[in-house]
Amino acid sequence: KDAAAIVVSSKSSEAELASLGLAGTYLPYPWPEPPISGGRDSTIPSIPTFLFFGTLAALGSRSAFHVLLDRLYPLLVRLWGEGNFKILIAGTNNLPAWVKDQLPLKPEVEFLGFVDDLNAVASCCHAIIAPMDIPVGNRSRIVTAMALGKLVIAHSNTSLGNPDLVSGETCLLSNTLQGFVKHMQFSVQHVGQAGAIGKRARDAYERTFAPSVAVGRFLDAVASV
Repeated sequence: KDAAAIVVSSKSSEAELASLGLAGTYLPYPWPEPPISGGRDSTIPSIPTFLFFGTLAALGSRSAFHVLLDRLYPLLVRLWGEGNFKILIAGTNNLPAWVKDQLPLKPEVEFLGFVDDLNAVASCCHAIIAPMDIPVGNRSRIVTAMALGKLVIAHSNTSLGNPDLVSGETCLLSNTLQGFVKHMQFSVQHVGQAGAIGKRARDAYERTFAPSVAVGRFLDAVASV
């Protein structure tokens, strides 16, 4: 309570600290974009194709795996049919054992392991998905998707940590499985509109999370106290 200022990296933390009698101010953290080896032009996939990536070990990934495999996957099979869509998984760690056990039963889900050029993989997908539903934190994987200029489809809870996530403007958000599936279908049927949302996400990244901007805002906050 004696601090001259408290900076938080998740917007929802302002309210959490306020409940403790502490005044916190949200500032976007500096987040470098992934190295780009090629251009940003997207290649339209032949079938609905989506990318999920992350550390694959933290709370967000564990939540996303349960939603994706247990609840979302059956709806996608019902919508597009067996073998008629693809979910790519990339990450810095290996898959949890229970996820590995399910993959042979779900051939539409493919594990890529660590990917050197995330942009090259994302460019061959209709969208990046982030189905975790836990209302905690500012998801760095989503900031990475924004930096790539790619449409991200996520649970509405992710906007609690990142106020730059506005459904229909910089992303597509839903708090229901049916809404999530409709957004995935939209990205396939309306490639141009999905690309425009991704472009606005990239613009939002450059205004907020790009290191050249975010570091300066943080230094200004330090200097002010």
